Amino acid sequence: MKDALEHLSDESLIDALEGAPGGPAARHLAGCAACTARLAEAREGLALARGVEIPEPPALYWQSFPRQVAARLAATGPSGRPWHGWLWPALATAVALVAAVLFVPRPVPEPSPSPPRTLAAWSALPPDEQDPALRALQGLGPDLDDPALECGGVAECIADLSDEESQDLVQLLRPGVKDSSL
Repeated sequence: MKDALEHLSDESLIDALEGAPGGPAARHLAGCAACTARLAEAREGLALARGVEIPEPPALYWQSFPRQVAARLAATGPSGRPWHGWLWPALATAVALVAAVLFVPRPVPEPSPSPPRTLAAWSALPPDEQDPALRALQGLGPDLDDPALECGGVAECIADLSDEESQDLVQLLRPGVKDSSL
């Protein structure tokens, strides 16, 4: 193996030490001398640890142990620490939080650009007689032979448009026309 990261983790070696190497770990152990050596060393250490006798503490130890625990609990209180041991850290934390809230500068948000102004859907339209574009729109409708049409047909209505209205009409029609002659 080229990289140490490719070797088995300590957890995988412990699994192998206990006799349960799984799939990829077993294949790796079969081909990696370094991991096999680590496993052998762990087995030797476990055998040494199992061979050591741990002496039993003397009876005097077990008799004094409950008294020592009770004395320590009485000295520190039921929480395990003196009652004033938590007061100063809590007070310092509260002061730090207040200072952070009051004195840490906050970024000022930049104003967002205002959306483009649009004509409200309910705004009043000019009267029909003052709206020259209405004639052109009526001329584009499905009923071209409408006797109420003042300009006499689509060609005449388009001819009556101003330059600005003609440009607006071209911009409206351009997406629907594939010929770029407009």
